[in-house]
Amino acid sequence: FCDVNFWGNNEYNDGFSYGNWGGHNLLVKLNQRNHEVQQYHFDTVRFWVEEFDIDGIRLDAADVLDFGFMQNLRRFTDGLKPEFWLMGEVIHGDYSRWANPQTLHSVTNYELHKGLWSGHNDHNYFDRDHIRHIAILVYTLWGIPSIYYGSEFGIEGKKEWGSDWPLRPCLELEDYPDAVNTNPVTSVYAALGKLKAEEPALTYGKPQELILTTERYVFARVLDGRALLTVLNNADAPARLEMNLPVPADTVEDLLEDCAGSQPVHARIEDGRLIVELPGNYGTVLGLGG
Repeated sequence: FCDVNFWGNNEYNDGFSYGNWGGHNLLVKLNQRNHEVQQYHFDTVRFWVEEFDIDGIRLDAADVLDFGFMQNLRRFTDGLKPEFWLMGEVIHGDYSRWANPQTLHSVTNYELHKGLWSGHNDHNYFDRDHIRHIAILVYTLWGIPSIYYGSEFGIEGKKEWGSDWPLRPCLELEDYPDAVNTNPVTSVYAALGKLKAEEPALTYGKPQELILTTERYVFARVLDGRALLTVLNNADAPARLEMNLPVPADTVEDLLEDCAGSQPVHARIEDGRLIVELPGNYGTVLGLGG
């Protein structure tokens, strides 16, 4: 423990006090530079890999963790399992201090999350229909998608004073039978995950903004003659969008048309221009070229 004081006490009457996180003695501040403390955590990770074959871990409150500890953890997990994933929760700051080849693979981007949330809710979009819009942006903007468990089923957490249990309810998969084919939220998350895995442009493609207004947004990810277009209409009324082609193409494909709850999107190419007709409060991903 850090800051041990044998002349102090705490609410548990331990007979001594110690450092903690955020004033909560249940969350002990450990000396992460201590070799035994580091080894204990490394052995814990090894257990989860050997017993359950996990592929990575999320480090809570990584912005208060010791950088030496995180670097040693990276070296340990690199040797434990190829491509083991380390993700850190960081509120703000220079993200590259945490996300780099020596420390963590990725960190949370709450600034982006706040921008996506405010960008929709400032227009009074409070219903679940807009989960689709935000999911599409998370998977198609540059960066690595990170989905907190339950989001893919549209589960709503509730923030209550004194307890995080309502915010992070238990998830029982048997409560969501055939969700990929019947739940519009689950279906679009599954389709976006498949696209992210199969379309290199969503990871390596150069961003190209095509349309931006207060209610409509279109951008492309372009790579090797292939373009994936994120097309969003945040207005209540249908929208007709017309734009230049980001890559040469003769046809256009709606890559999310088979998702549960998807609506018809009319997209065509005329005289070298792309014309898209979208329903109100709707978005999708279009494929061009390649």
